[in-house]
Amino acid sequence: MIRIGTVLALSFGIASPLAAMDLAVPSGQNLEFVDRVVEPDVTRFRFLAPEIDPVSGGLGYADVAEDFGILCQGVALPDVRAMDEMPKQIVISMMSAQTPFGEANPQVTQFFEVFSVQNDACIWEQF
Repeated sequence: MIRIGTVLALSFGIASPLAAMDLAVPSGQNLEFVDRVVEPDVTRFRFLAPEIDPVSGGLGYADVAEDFGILCQGVALPDVRAMDEMPKQIVISMMSAQTPFGEANPQVTQFFEVFSVQNDACIWEQF
């Protein structure tokens, strides 16, 4: 179950609250919304997922793969609908520990998936 509280995410210096919601993900992991990063054509939604860490026996990518589509469709897409311009891509990321955006940390497990938005739906984009 994911609990997303009212969070202020900074997007080019503009605060945008995400509405509080509960959303169950197929893996059953507990997620916490960290932030939303808006770039030209891409909006990123970052989630803290402390249970992912295949090296120490935690959840691996295969365990959480279905969660990405649920997060895109149920969290990211409703949020970006309110933007002036719909992004061409939505990136959903999960990290085992909070890490500043854009900084590599070999001790932190991170998984990412990219989606395009077509006909009001998230479409998975294979790398």
